[in-house]
Amino acid sequence: MKRIIVCMDGTWQSLRQDKPTNVALIARSVAHKETLQDENGVATGYIPQTVIYTQGVGSNIGALTRLTFGSWLLAVINRTFGGALGEGLEDGILDTYLRLSFNYEEGDEIYIFGFSRGAFAARRLAGIINTSGIVSRRSVHKAWEAFELYHDAPGENGTQEQLLEHAAKTLAFRQAHGKGGRNPDGTRYTIDTPPTITYLGVFDTVIQRGIAQVLDSMFLKLGGRYRFKNLRVCPNVLSARHAMAVDESRAGFPATPWDGLEESNAIAQRRAGAVQGYAYYQQRWFIGTHGDIGGGDGSPLAAATLRWVTDGAAKQGLRFYGKHGPDASPMEEEIARAGPDFYKAPIHRPKLLDLILKPQNWFGPPRRIWADRNKRPSADDVVLYLDDAVIRRASDEHVRPRYKPAALRPFKDAVKEAAKRERKAEHANQ
Repeated sequence: MKRIIVCMDGTWQSLRQDKPTNVALIARSVAHKETLQDENGVATGYIPQTVIYTQGVGSNIGALTRLTFGSWLLAVINRTFGGALGEGLEDGILDTYLRLSFNYEEGDEIYIFGFSRGAFAARRLAGIINTSGIVSRRSVHKAWEAFELYHDAPGENGTQEQLLEHAAKTLAFRQAHGKGGRNPDGTRYTIDTPPTITYLGVFDTVIQRGIAQVLDSMFLKLGGRYRFKNLRVCPNVLSARHAMAVDESRAGFPATPWDGLEESNAIAQRRAGAVQGYAYYQQRWFIGTHGDIGGGDGSPLAAATLRWVTDGAAKQGLRFYGKHGPDASPMEEEIARAGPDFYKAPIHRPKLLDLILKPQNWFGPPRRIWADRNKRPSADDVVLYLDDAVIRRASDEHVRPRYKPAALRPFKDAVKEAAKRERKAEHANQ
């Protein structure tokens, strides 16, 4: 058994940049292996951990970009069409799926991380695996068909007949082309059920494909080719966390939260070996706009989401390099640089020229965190929905300007009550 860690980066993001995203930091911080020990501390073996990194749409590996004009020009074209229009997003998903197909073996643990469009890609990859399984090496030429099976799924509004027909197709596909194993006599066997994904961690999912779809969503309403079939966590995902931006309101960055987490957590509690009371599926709102959540701008605010998402992965077994000294991982160094007052850091806003010339930066309504119009959130809801740093910044009278984002208006009184609770708890522990 080994662990395969898939890291899918955001638009225009790559490993080459000086200010890495959280996804890039995760890819660089995963330990090569976990050493297993007995009760006496004697090593008994190890679990390998291998990383598959997919750079964001609109970015190039750029091996010769600085050396030739032609390479530079191609990079500019790719940046324009890939970043602004989202071209290559589906190819990136399929390429990642193919690499997974060449590396995955029955029993391996899969961890998937993504940011921005990379978060969309990560969630879609999980959906493809849930629908079509992972094709074997001998069947990699069927990977395109696996993608199409997911794309052709009826969705939540499909009839019972359509759902049953599609389920039969996917089962037949997994049996014919999916990864299996070998019996003691060397013969192969197939697996009917799709592989499980041990953990899915995403930063501020962006579903918009590009400028054309921004205009479509604002004015044309032409269709949903690039939308999810549904917004629930796939049933083959054992645990998941989604960090979202409180302060984002641009048209090109609409919130794409998961639905039905309460039901998903109730189902998870019935699994064998489940930790009672632990929320295996979590979604939380953090200070900042899109880039502050996923990183890549050098903002200290990204440290909070990085810690929270990776803590969820660690609870599921993933191992990272150390926290201190020469073995400290890049992500731990980044978190340490942010410091304890990270929540006071400036929130990134688009520059005036970008705001005027780029439709994806045009402002829309604030994100809706609380959807129940008939009930006000309580202090308990604040703890469930909002990161602790949001409460600290909103209640800190010394932060200028005062932190009062429109998305938090329904939480105004509840945040005050939650802040009072925190202060009482701090005094009690002193």
